[in-house]
This record gives sequence, C-alpha cells and structure tokens, in this order.
Amino acid sequence: MMRSTPFEQIHAVLMAEQAALLSGDIESLDQIADRKDRATQRLAETHLAPAEMERLRSITQRNSELLRMVADAIKTARALVTRDARGPQTLAYSADGTRHPLQQSTRQLVQKA
Repeated sequence: MMRSTPFEQIHAVLMAEQAALLSGDIESLDQIADRKDRATQRLAETHLAPAEMERLRSITQRNSELLRMVADAIKTARALVTRDARGPQTLAYSADGTRHPLQQSTRQLVQKA
C-alpha cells in the first residue's frame, strides 16, 4: 500500500468536509476538523507546487462559503423554532391606524374573571 502525500491527505480531508457540509452531516465536522489539523501540520513540513496551492485555496474558500451558509441556515432555523414556540403574534390597530403587537406585559399581574 502506497502512502499518500501531504497534499493528497489534506485534499481528501477537504473533500470530506465539503461532502459533509453539502449533505448536512454536521455531526462529522468535529472529526473532520481533527483530521484537518493533523493534515495541515504534515502539510506545513512540505513544499507544494503553485497549482497544488491554488487547488487547496479554491477548495478551502468553497468550504468556508458552505460553512457560512450552513451556519446561517441553523441560525434561521433556530429563530423560526423560537418564534413558533412563542405562538403566533396577534396584531391590533391603534387609534391612529398603525399596527402593533397585542401582548400582555410580563411585569403586570392580570386578574381574569
């Protein structure tokens, strides 16, 4: 069995990271990050050709964009879940015709009949 080069190792890790991001396999990103750290340390001890560096830069930039999109999607999903947990918002019209949320103040005790 041939041992892979540092470039091949980091390339494989970056491709695994990309596949995990595209498939939504967020749980595997921790393990991939550990592999990425080890591969990056090995890579630091070698000299890469300019074409190899450009290829890694391109993949890394794409993965960074994917990670940002995944983080934004998670943030949006959390906001939706939080909003839905509070229930639908009831709006009312004031005397001047503007809409405003109709809600009870949490600082007041309300006695119901």
